[in-house]
Amino acid sequence: MPLVDLARDPTFTSVNPDNYLYVLTRDLFPRLWDSGQIQIKTIMQIGGLQKTSLIDYPGKVSGVIFTAGCNLRCGFCYNKELVTEIDKKKLIPESEILSYFKKRSKILDAVVITGGEPTLHRDLSEFIEKIRALGYLVK
Repeated sequence: MPLVDLARDPTFTSVNPDNYLYVLTRDLFPRLWDSGQIQIKTIMQIGGLQKTSLIDYPGKVSGVIFTAGCNLRCGFCYNKELVTEIDKKKLIPESEILSYFKKRSKILDAVVITGGEPTLHRDLSEFIEKIRALGYLVK
């Protein structure tokens, strides 16, 4: 099955369905796309990590993951640098995040995923399953 690895595409900045690669692939190869023979592989764009929080998951000691990217521009946003000024060089690799939480499993109870806007990431549910497999509650 052909796979497009967007992690290696320097022009790719969002997993938004309006992204050029998604649209181009879907429109040029509709039968292959609809049959599932072509898939676009995306990665979680993680812009930050708060290693310990006592307030983000009530009653639990948690870590907080901040995803990059958002489709809104709220005036009250407290993470603007994760929304409009995404520096791909500063993104934290998923493997590094998972490694951190693996080491902290006896200290932390839960993981909070916030943003940016986490639901824009196509592989959010897959990422959550990886966190849960380490024994964490996820919010």
